[in-house]
Amino acid sequence: MLIGIGGATLSGKTTTAQKFYEELINMGHSVAVIPEFAKEVAEEMGFKRVDDIRKDPLKYFEFELEILKRKTEAEAELVNYHDFIICDTTTAEIALYSERYLPPALSRTIVELAKNNLNRYDVIFLLEPLNVPSNNGFRSKRDIVERTKHHEILKSIYQKYVEVPVTTISRRLDIILSTIFRV
Repeated sequence: MLIGIGGATLSGKTTTAQKFYEELINMGHSVAVIPEFAKEVAEEMGFKRVDDIRKDPLKYFEFELEILKRKTEAEAELVNYHDFIICDTTTAEIALYSERYLPPALSRTIVELAKNNLNRYDVIFLLEPLNVPSNNGFRSKRDIVERTKHHEILKSIYQKYVEVPVTTISRRLDIILSTIFRV
């Protein structure tokens, strides 16, 4: 089962994906997690922050295209070997940020590819953004208004999703697990 954990920046995607992974492993399932890839790709391109890459539209295009490539290849490769594949972010986030930060002539291709990939997910959980400041140094500070706007855009990109509200991690896991084992 291919499961997407989606949401705007600082919505708790990575933490939720990791805790979900641990819970499924404890239940005896074969599970893999596909990472976001953004930090890894940025570092390989010689950048410490995504905002630095965005200054050059062609570099940012290459950056988003590489993330999309790695994500779709990993999804296709792993789905036949595990009971559950958890994706820390979905291709919708790639569409969102490409559309937002690239000129239309460059974003069109990535957005179309990213949106077309969404039908591969068996279920997508859209996490509501947390009301916390960004201080990890990888992304610039984003206020809750911008994250909320991105959340609303993601709702419009996803065809079908399960919304997960801001709550404790254990409650988020309860929502996810009850949905997965009901599907």
